[in-house]
Amino acid sequence: VDNNPSFDVRQRLFEFLDKGGLTFTSDGRFYAYKKVGPDYRDIYTRTMDNSPGQTLSVPRNSVDDDMNKTCSYGLHVCSFAYLGHYASADRNRVVKVIVDPADVVAIPPDYNDTKMRCCGYTVVEDITGQGDALRGTVDTSDISDTWYDRGYDDGFNDGFEGRSYSPEVTQPDYRTGYSDGYEYGERESDLPY
Repeated sequence: VDNNPSFDVRQRLFEFLDKGGLTFTSDGRFYAYKKVGPDYRDIYTRTMDNSPGQTLSVPRNSVDDDMNKTCSYGLHVCSFAYLGHYASADRNRVVKVIVDPADVVAIPPDYNDTKMRCCGYTVVEDITGQGDALRGTVDTSDISDTWYDRGYDDGFNDGFEGRSYSPEVTQPDYRTGYSDGYEYGERESDLPY
């Protein structure tokens, strides 16, 4: 942790790990999780292979270090508690990753500090379907969605399932998220798997 150049990350990383029930490896890195597509490609750009054994990295200066931006540039990982808040299509997969504390760039406070941006991680294993073993290891009762994220998730599911475009909430951030999610869900459903 001391090797991380971000003062904010050095101050908040242990709280993130504690809230998420995440543990350290014997060499000082920690475990986290990530949702990926059925082909192990990242869900947002569909360009990064997250197959077990792969190490992914981007230049640190290309990752948004503003913790107040919930969604922004960088590699995203999370605690188990966050998994249900993103890309809920049934055919998506969940992978377990290892992150070096020095590679953590931002820990947004939304969702009760359960997601983060980093500049690198290694995919350890596919844990899809092992949720019951992990569920209950952290308290998710105080995780609050942002309007944008709630809209994005609803829109993605409607677009992916081929349902009509129908945002249920009039709040502007929800509608923006819904529109973005719906468009991406439609694109995702057209891909051959």
